[in-house]
This record gives sequence, structure tokens and C-alpha cells, in this order.
Amino acid sequence: RVAILTDSIYPFVKGGKEKMIHEITTRLAASGYDLTIYCMQLWEGDKIIIKDGITFYGIGSSHNQYSGNRRSISEAVFFSLNCFKLLTKKFDVVDVDHMPHLVLFSMKIVCLLNRKQMTVTWHEVWGRAYWKEYLGNFLGEVAFLIEKMSAHLPDMIISVSDHTTKRLRTVLGTKRKIVTIYNGVDQEEIFKDMRIEKPSDIVFAGRLLPNKNIDVLMQAVAIIKVKNPNIAVSIVGDGPEKERLELLVDALGIRQNVSLLGFLEDNK
Repeated sequence: RVAILTDSIYPFVKGGKEKMIHEITTRLAASGYDLTIYCMQLWEGDKIIIKDGITFYGIGSSHNQYSGNRRSISEAVFFSLNCFKLLTKKFDVVDVDHMPHLVLFSMKIVCLLNRKQMTVTWHEVWGRAYWKEYLGNFLGEVAFLIEKMSAHLPDMIISVSDHTTKRLRTVLGTKRKIVTIYNGVDQEEIFKDMRIEKPSDIVFAGRLLPNKNIDVLMQAVAIIKVKNPNIAVSIVGDGPEKERLELLVDALGIRQNVSLLGFLEDNK
């Protein structure tokens, strides 16, 4: 019995983390594993539904993940408190998404009382400097301390990249066991029906969020354009940064070079 804990999940929320969990869990379900995803109730109707062989359990009503262009603190607190509902649930293995970090404190208590180990999948480390830029000096320092403390709670961490693994050690100082497992790519699905309508030199795909540093990419394009005026960049995705990035494209004079394609329903 495998439990997955995350505040958002595909297909109700479309994003990289959400799609990764979807790809892993559907394959595990097809192999005969008993899987339950505990998340915010992102659907209407019953709090428990079954989809693609997976049980989805809504442990709390849906709250917006973002307040403006920043992660919502109230959503993080609300979801973390609702995690205590797993005290009465039966599972052999639990994998917890590291964001929001407050969830790890709740789930540590749940796992200790249930005498289960807590495995956490870690996608990225923000660190003190970015948290202060994101929330200001005081709240940023508090958020960094929470991030640092949370990295010491898991029994094992699954890191999605060598970069994240290194920062878990050097920035957060965790001594916990870390296994680095890279995000998978379904090459057969990608290459079986390739359709290139407009060639691109650079492609970005993901949520348009401040921590993705897409503005840095655009500034680099403006520099490269001086010697390579035909450089072509495609930005695939949507999010709270879209309006600011549109303005930046015009301000840098790279409208002919950058295509903001928005969210694409079709993966191909």
C-alpha cells in the first residue's frame, strides 16, 4: 500500500511535478501496486475517486496555491494541518512532496505514530538568498529556517537532480540518506509523432514563475541577438509571470525572437 502526499496532482493541476507523479503512479498501478494519492480535493463531488487505477483522496478543500505571484502561506498551513488525517490511514510506504515544507513537520509526526518511515521527493532547494528575495528579509529568514529544518526530517530523500542533491548537502546541511533519481523522459512518445511548425534554437517548458528565471533567459537572448539576429526561442507554459515577461520581451526588443506560446494541451 503506497501513499503519495502532494497538494496538487495531474490532471487537475498541470505542471512538471504533477505530471511526474502521474507518470510514476500510473505505471505502478498498472503493475499491481495499491496506490492512494492524498491531496487537496481539486475535483467536485465525492472526496474519494478512482482514476487510472489510482485512488485520489481529498483531505481538504481546494485552496489557491498562489497569492498573487507567490506561494500562499495560508494554503501551506491549511494543507499541513489536514495531513494529520493520515493518522488513521493504512499505508506501508509514503512518499511526500517537499513543497510546502510545513507538510514535512506534520507528516513526520504521522509517520512516527504509525511507525513508518518517511520518504520525501525533493525537486529544488531555494536557500536563504532566494527566500529573502521572495518574501523579504524577515519572512525570508523564517522560510529559510523552515526549509533547512525540514531537510533533516525525512528518513530518506529522493532528489531529482545532482544539483538538488548537492544543495541539500551544502545549503541545507542534511545528513539524511539521499538517492538521486532523474526525471524520466518518454522518448518513444516524443519522437513517434514529432511536428515542428517553427524551428527553435532554445525551448523552455514549464510554469512561468519567478524562481524559473525566465527573465534571465530573455536578457541572454537580447545579448545573443547582437551577433545572431535570427535566434529563435519558444517559451511553453503559463503562470503569474506571463504579463511581466510579455512586457520584458518588448522592452528588450526581442519580440521577433521570442514566442510565448502559452499552455499547450497537447504534449507533442
